[in-house]
Amino acid sequence: MKEADRCVVLPCGGEGQRLELPYPKELHVVLPGKSLIDFTLERLANLTRPFCVVVILSSGKDAIRRHLERRWPHLDVRYVLQSEPGFVGALWATVPELRTSNLLLLPDQWLEEEGALEAAFALLENGASTAVLSHQPRDRSSIADDGALRVEEGCVLAMEEKPGPVRAQEFNAIWCGIGFQGRVAPELFRSLGALCAKGAYSPEEWLASPLYRAPALTVRDYIDLGVWKRLVAFQKRSLK
Repeated sequence: MKEADRCVVLPCGGEGQRLELPYPKELHVVLPGKSLIDFTLERLANLTRPFCVVVILSSGKDAIRRHLERRWPHLDVRYVLQSEPGFVGALWATVPELRTSNLLLLPDQWLEEEGALEAAFALLENGASTAVLSHQPRDRSSIADDGALRVEEGCVLAMEEKPGPVRAQEFNAIWCGIGFQGRVAPELFRSLGALCAKGAYSPEEWLASPLYRAPALTVRDYIDLGVWKRLVAFQKRSLK
């Protein structure tokens, strides 16, 4: 069988501090028969070419592996153990498993992407080094506590991590996925590390980042389900 040249990366090694659950947040049952992580995996059904899924786990999260083996036995899932702390530390663990084209998604989100995932892979396969899935929320105040973007004419012109209510006015979108070619992974991970450490890039760091002027693909609807308020609202809406 030909090795898949697409890879979807799911970081599941975090502590889930926002939900404060006694078990991995990815396994929290949101709707009957459906856990948080299942929403993200459902989005992969429309991909047109073979892909693998690389799941980043930390110590004590073997229950996620058991869930995926039971619920998603048809997927080609690889597991890596997070050895370095933090979000970017998790990403470095994936390097041996990355493919030519890769897409980083989060395991606690719901998105209505209408082909954006396939479009991101297509951009990478046609030469783009990176591509960003972006969502423009109706309520701009929500940008304050998210990964903020300024998107103009389909390109990412600025990026900041949780800019706060004042600086949030300088942005118009949030990111909900990052596509990248395997060859730029080290450069991208170092760039994201600088962003996570300081919350914002210096002008020099941003100009050197693989994400500078990356093509932005619009996700029509997106909900961060890792926050109780949004999770409960999503449950009520879905169960009507």
